[in-house]
Amino acid sequence: MSQAIRIAEFEDLSPAVRAFISKPRRLYINGEWVDGHSGKEIELWNPVTGKQDGILQTPVGQTPVDVRYDRTGTRLLVLGNDLTVQIWDVDRRKPVGRPIPVPSLSDVQGLDADGYLVLVEPTEVTDAFQLAFWDMAAGRQSGAVRLSTTYPGIYPVSDDGTHVRLTAKGGALPIAFPLTAAQWVEQLCRFTDRPFSAEEQGLLPPGVGVEQPCPPH
Repeated sequence: MSQAIRIAEFEDLSPAVRAFISKPRRLYINGEWVDGHSGKEIELWNPVTGKQDGILQTPVGQTPVDVRYDRTGTRLLVLGNDLTVQIWDVDRRKPVGRPIPVPSLSDVQGLDADGYLVLVEPTEVTDAFQLAFWDMAAGRQSGAVRLSTTYPGIYPVSDDGTHVRLTAKGGALPIAFPLTAAQWVEQLCRFTDRPFSAEEQGLLPPGVGVEQPCPPH
């Protein structure tokens, strides 16, 4: 069972971090939204007993500003004000691996079904954001997708890790945005079921097959 999270209050915030956390922070746990706050340590609370189960003491200089459980409820994804993301083993109360540097303050959405960390990152365009996919083992970004400003509302990664729900403005319908490589291949092959062109083949990296990308029907 996942635990509710509270981050103990602190005062030594940079202006950028203050601006980032001034908006309400909410955590989606076991089908319910739970209030979250920013601070120097992460308190773990049992939502059934209402009692504190433990504390994750973050290192000096890695003050948490955004946190989210993974789908198993056993790992916690923590964005620090030092612009790193650290995975914590909740049961052992210990960090897993090294913190991964990220380029900006972001919203942590969770881990997708392929195991990538999904962040919502700002772009150079005002009020425009991108979904960024981070390989936690390699410590680098594997790709990013710019989101339309028509969809300003972004929900956490789904329980099965295959999509995020984007809510729309202006009367547009919400969509389930696919996250995994297999889903993208399936979607793209619906529209481009043909061999690579000569120009496209020239863009492929060495070692990649140049045969027809979509499997035969």
